[in-house]
Amino acid sequence: MATKAEIDLYAKKHLPDAKTAAARYSLNKWAILTQGALESGYGTSNLARNHHAYFGVTVGSGKTNEFYQGDSHTNTSNGLVFRAYSNDLNSFMDYARLISSNYVLAAAKGDDVAGYFTTLANSKYVDKDNRQQYLDNLFSSCRILLASAKSQGLIEARAAEVEESSLGTAAGIVILGLGISRIFGMWKPNKTA
Repeated sequence: MATKAEIDLYAKKHLPDAKTAAARYSLNKWAILTQGALESGYGTSNLARNHHAYFGVTVGSGKTNEFYQGDSHTNTSNGLVFRAYSNDLNSFMDYARLISSNYVLAAAKGDDVAGYFTTLANSKYVDKDNRQQYLDNLFSSCRILLASAKSQGLIEARAAEVEESSLGTAAGIVILGLGISRIFGMWKPNKTA
């Protein structure tokens, strides 16, 4: 787990990147910031520190584009080849582009962070055996980032409370719904996302 100082630095440094990407692709800045935090250990991973890669996007995830120029980094422990970027903003922009083009059901949630997290966690983006844990981690990381942003004055206290309140209510409903449907054997992963 990242330290409070690492979390605060990540929030302060990358909230503007998340805002820029969110504005261009009509996604929620907190969803983008949270996803990057979860995938990169709040910016402490080797990929984030040395290759400006905050989302763990693999090279096999499409062609070059205005944000990804074809650079890569191979993880020596598992052989996976990840995209590498020239700067942090390009990583955030490429992730938002990827979501808006390949995960349209999640992207369609817009400012509904809980809906976005739930839809993404139930898509091919996440291995079906890890979906509940991934979803729990998204909600937890988002709360941590909101608290960090609030304590640093990056977001007004009332706005943070509203965001966290809606996130908490939706998270409880989503988690309860997933639990009940699993008990009765009705849960099926979303194959269209």
